[in-house]
Amino acid sequence: MSGELTPEVAASPDSILSMLPDELKSEKSLAKFKDVAALAKSYLHAEKTVGSSIRIPAEDADTSIKQEFLKKLTSVKGVVKLPETDEERTAFKKAIGVPDSINEYKFNLPEELHKAANEKTTALLTELHAAGVSNSVAEPIIKKHLEELIESQKSESAKVEETKKQLETLFGKDLEIKLNQANSVTEILNNKLPGFKEFVQSQQAKSPAVTLMLTELAKNMREPTSITGQNIGAFGTNKHDAELQLQAINGAGADHPRWNNRHPGHKDAVNKYMQLQSILAGIE
Repeated sequence: MSGELTPEVAASPDSILSMLPDELKSEKSLAKFKDVAALAKSYLHAEKTVGSSIRIPAEDADTSIKQEFLKKLTSVKGVVKLPETDEERTAFKKAIGVPDSINEYKFNLPEELHKAANEKTTALLTELHAAGVSNSVAEPIIKKHLEELIESQKSESAKVEETKKQLETLFGKDLEIKLNQANSVTEILNNKLPGFKEFVQSQQAKSPAVTLMLTELAKNMREPTSITGQNIGAFGTNKHDAELQLQAINGAGADHPRWNNRHPGHKDAVNKYMQLQSILAGIE
């Protein structure tokens, strides 16, 4: 029949272009179609794409059209509308996994990390919750925080042990005496300088040098004419502390070096006991 395309003609791009008006024959995008079937498939695909697309309404579009647009848009997985009211904000936080309170955060962490939590952890959780951070986002943050906390605690413990060893090397058998002197000076100075004791107990002051400085200062504070006007005694202890120490020794068992003459530290313990009695009597 006249007007029918033979297979050979249908497969020719020229035959497709020859069927089009002159103004479309020069379109390069149409030259890629080998036959009418390919052109038809492309058209159907485009129709489906346009039909399933969500068109953004114009600025002056009716409110109902805009609401319908938002409804379609938010139906797409992963798309959410930014909250504007308190109710919407509450719903939004719940949708992204923010718990109602910091106590409802649930983290899958090793027991060691859970045990390391302290007031700093609570403060961090409070900040994360206030910022609307979800459980899944907060977990790695808290995990890193707790790991750093444990490392800090280990470092602090190691530093304390190292300081103890250095003090034992520095003062030898007089370590307890020197520490009593340092503590007495700290108490006296804290009365004159509020916060001094807190500084001495801080990380920055945990050094043998600070203890040595305090014991040296004690030497110049044994007389009532010192800057404090308080006599702390040659043993580095005031009357009140001496009384407390004597009570502790008197209440100790028979194995205490003071009462056990077979103990290697018996002689030193007796000397200490006598010095404490002298301080209490006001002789020292």
